[in-house]
Amino acid sequence: MTRHIFKIIWNERRGNAWLMLEYTIVFCVLWFCCDYGFSLYRSFYGKTGIDLRHTYSIKMGKRADLPDTDWYATVLTLKERIKRYPGIEALAFGSWSLPYGGSYAEEGFTVNSDTTGEQKTYNTRQIPVTSDYFKVFKIEMQQGKIFDEADPKTAVISPFDAKGKLFGSYTACYEPVSEVRTITPAWGDQSFARNVTGITKPLKIIRYGSSPISIVFQPLTPETADPQQDIMVRVKPEAEADFVEKFARDMRDQLSVGPYFLLWVTPIENEKKASDESTFYHMKGVYAIIGFLVINVFLGLLGSFWFRVQARRSEIGLRVAMGSSKRKVRRMIVSETLLLLSMACVIGTAVCLNLSKTDLVEAIGIPIANRAAWGIGAEQDAINFAATSVFLAIVSVFAVWYPARQASEVPPADVLREE
Repeated sequence: MTRHIFKIIWNERRGNAWLMLEYTIVFCVLWFCCDYGFSLYRSFYGKTGIDLRHTYSIKMGKRADLPDTDWYATVLTLKERIKRYPGIEALAFGSWSLPYGGSYAEEGFTVNSDTTGEQKTYNTRQIPVTSDYFKVFKIEMQQGKIFDEADPKTAVISPFDAKGKLFGSYTACYEPVSEVRTITPAWGDQSFARNVTGITKPLKIIRYGSSPISIVFQPLTPETADPQQDIMVRVKPEAEADFVEKFARDMRDQLSVGPYFLLWVTPIENEKKASDESTFYHMKGVYAIIGFLVINVFLGLLGSFWFRVQARRSEIGLRVAMGSSKRKVRRMIVSETLLLLSMACVIGTAVCLNLSKTDLVEAIGIPIANRAAWGIGAEQDAINFAATSVFLAIVSVFAVWYPARQASEVPPADVLREE
């Protein structure tokens, strides 16, 4: 039967060529819709590597009418008083370190340049923090240990993804993780080199679409300490009830040090919710457009196959008149359609894989998944192929089965009389 179907396809090659072209275009459109939509979903709901539950941000204000104090001494005073508050499990200070806070600093580093002499620069996100930062957010280490705050020439790095890519841009990455021993700021000589004491599991502390770079955690030194920097605490679950109100009431006077005063206390999860809100509206818009395209694809295929089957009513009637069962005729038409779809899927896959390796799609303004920035691997291609092929197969079977059923139910004499 397969050979017979191929013969039918070849005999109707002119009409089938247009159908194959339509199938291929539709396949490519749905491929990129699936790629962007599913990648966006994975990036939005994927693991972040940090635990924001029971964490709070403490913000200090500053009076302009009072003289300034020694920053580091003030930080130490605040640290001591906050740690004594009942229910505080861990406390950390940092610069540009608040997850989903929106502010960050980038710096270029060279890797192992003290021994290899390599001067290739990798951009990273730089975050000076105290060592308890990893306890506040329960960041897990996959190699080594946390740095010593007393040694400013140490660092902990976070790989860009779980596959071992350490520093990122669209064109540069260093791997594997285990080979990184030292990092040196691109602007400095070897005296500024930092020993890498440990490597965390992959982290995502800003919302999707961020530049694909790793994170370098380094000790917060006295020279960079500032009471108005990020202050983050983890609270014991049993002490979390009304924590914001109780802490603000109990600590307002104790945290008034020099010109500095307690400004507010807020759950860090609120920062993520605010960041996710804009992302969520973007996702709704994307999925609305994809839904619109899917509906149009369904209606377009339904119309194409309706007219195609109607044009073959005489052939269907003749086959029924010559003894073929209606069920066999319908099965033949469905098989023919699926065979055409299979060939179009192969062509469409080749087209999509080649287009994804070029800048053509992005250049003409079609949004595509930023796999490097969102941590999406090549396994997405298999998901795209499976989802697109299955969807088109379901739509095609539905689109061809009903008109084929109607055509096969018409008495052969009536069909032949019309001819």
